[in-house]
Amino acid sequence: MNRHVFVLCATLLMLLSACGNGDAERRRGDSPQPGTCEPACETGFSCVNSECYVQVRPEDCGEDEEFDPRLRVCLTPQCDDGVQNGEEEGVDCGGDCEACEIPELCGNGEIDEGEACDHGGTIQLACAYGESSCEVCNVRCELVPGQVTGFCGDDQVQAGGGEECDHGGSPQTACPDGEDVCQVCAEDCTLVAGEASGSCGDGVIQGEEECDGAALGGASCQSLDLPEGELSCAANCTYDTAACVASDGIEELALGYSHTCARRADGSVYCWGRNDDGRLGDGGSSDRVTPTAVVGLDDAVQISAGGYHTCAIRENGTVVCWGDNADGQLGNGTGVGSRLPTPVPGLTNVTAITTGTWHTCAVTGRGAAYCWGQNNYGQLGDGRAVGSSSPVLVSIGLSDATRIDAANFHTCARRNNGALVCWGRNTYGELGDPNFTLSYSEEALVQVRGPNGTATLSGDFIGLGNGFTCARTDQGQVYCWGINGEGQLGTGVAGTSYYAGLVGTGFAQLSVGEFHACARDSAGAVSCWGRGSEGRLGLGNIANYDQPQTLVMPAVEHVEAGGTHTCAILQDGRVMCWGRNSNGQLGDGTLNDRLVPTEVGF
Repeated sequence: MNRHVFVLCATLLMLLSACGNGDAERRRGDSPQPGTCEPACETGFSCVNSECYVQVRPEDCGEDEEFDPRLRVCLTPQCDDGVQNGEEEGVDCGGDCEACEIPELCGNGEIDEGEACDHGGTIQLACAYGESSCEVCNVRCELVPGQVTGFCGDDQVQAGGGEECDHGGSPQTACPDGEDVCQVCAEDCTLVAGEASGSCGDGVIQGEEECDGAALGGASCQSLDLPEGELSCAANCTYDTAACVASDGIEELALGYSHTCARRADGSVYCWGRNDDGRLGDGGSSDRVTPTAVVGLDDAVQISAGGYHTCAIRENGTVVCWGDNADGQLGNGTGVGSRLPTPVPGLTNVTAITTGTWHTCAVTGRGAAYCWGQNNYGQLGDGRAVGSSSPVLVSIGLSDATRIDAANFHTCARRNNGALVCWGRNTYGELGDPNFTLSYSEEALVQVRGPNGTATLSGDFIGLGNGFTCARTDQGQVYCWGINGEGQLGTGVAGTSYYAGLVGTGFAQLSVGEFHACARDSAGAVSCWGRGSEGRLGLGNIANYDQPQTLVMPAVEHVEAGGTHTCAILQDGRVMCWGRNSNGQLGDGTLNDRLVPTEVGF
């Protein structure tokens, strides 16, 4: 084929609804300097096709994407970007792959005038085995970025590289169950004699296993500093602490992109889902498919789960955070992540906490607000666009905050008089004032306006998504504004809206996820709207809905929307979740997505 080229799956958030599966874990961001890489992209961004894009990790890329280790972005092979890809028969010169003029002497095996290389008749397409980046010679005898292929751990056997097998990143160490003699794939992708033991499920603890079957290695709920109960071993040979719980119920839920946390009445916190960066706070890096206790935290009064990290307010008014810290979002003055709760120095008397994707904010009892982490759009509110790994005062006119909420690139707060204000990115009008036309606000608060664009909007709650915002008034009305590619504004009207649009009335509680939102009425009925992929709306399908749709489920006390999933505390005390479950974030003991509410395995 000659139609493959490296292009970014999403160039701007406006296009997010049309690309890939919308997985929030890809850490996509729009360009801070659209259309140019001059003078240079900011830290954490790479230049692709003259635009700056946020850097990601290999695991953030989708099935149809490839991770470019040189640029650190997710790319999809196609034709027209100037990259000579492996299946292109013509030449890729940044346009029609067969329309480039080929120099007369190109291909003669000698580097002639005007040629940077000469392939001698055979086009070099891919990097040498094991290389993560290189330049290759295309059919015009130019050096262009090469296609990164062929390394041990890519799940494909390259015989030319000396591979006999490929373990896909995790070496096979033992024979499959039931086999006594076998060959297994070693770390260097060669076949070696396997052992007839050493697998999870054989009743013997080995390697990185915490437990195996009935073998717990002497561990117990008490030895793990958990409430009394019976410790067991999960099918993946990690501790199952679901039964190490106090008798009192769940009082609060917090949902991130791919993890979930719950706070009990006794102050203990349990988390489950993705954990490679330590966001579950159990001291390890293994994903958890059932609730697992956060180590050393038994006096939490509020919790918040962000994109890749989690925070909690302790009973004494101090804050602890854990998980990824690449942008300083843990607030401990470093860029080093933590797998256990870590104090945020200098913060006391904290009454409210919120975790965005890459920044965190808190409100103190005197109404002052502090933020820390990424700040490329002024979302920290300190009048600058420079990030901070320690708390900085929101100094642009806010001294009477009662609650605060953070998203990807903007932040909003409720003032003591009920007025709602926002700051940070405003690309899609997410700050809530149709008269404010700048792309972001870093030096002043923006007053949220009502439907007519003139009167101010007041309320008891404001919630932020990716490029949109919603608020609930004291009278139970819900309004939304901003980007609307998948119906996330819930108004039934297509297109981005810079005005607050009425979603509905009679709502007692509201929660906003990355691309969807849910609300509960006074009778406990839940309605959701927006993106429906992976079943996050709980309606039994994956369709998008641009108006609230009522779920079929038991009466709910509180509903919470996350990145790609949703959870609720029922009036009878149980917890149910639905949506994406790729990392066990639904807590039902499986990795199966759920299109309808499913009970969490407490």
